[in-house]
Amino acid sequence: MTYLDQILQLQLKDRGLTGIINHPSLGPHRVTEANERIGPMLSRLAERARQQGSLRAGLAGTDIVFLQLAMAAIMDATRGVAPELYRRYLAIFLDGLRAEAASPGPLPAPTPEQTQEVLSPSRPGRRRR
Repeated sequence: MTYLDQILQLQLKDRGLTGIINHPSLGPHRVTEANERIGPMLSRLAERARQQGSLRAGLAGTDIVFLQLAMAAIMDATRGVAPELYRRYLAIFLDGLRAEAASPGPLPAPTPEQTQEVLSPSRPGRRRR
């Protein structure tokens, strides 16, 4: 999925990008604004890929958000030792997104509202970067 590859390359090159996006001083309205703008685009992206037969059934745009979060965490953990190592795990993740992959898993994709709640900087227990 080109989107994930490109956005993660941006995050690797500009470490401040993630910090700016997730900075707690921006408040929950920024997260809401981003979700309202980006969420529908990711949903359309996933739908188009499913219709083309290249994306597994059941994968939602909100799943892409969580895959990006997972890759960003790997990137942050390995940045000082092997900055490009996240690409190995991205390839593994992308292989699992292909249409011929197994079932999407035992749980449904999170709703946009659940995704927004998880990403909210004001959520209790949310780790600040």
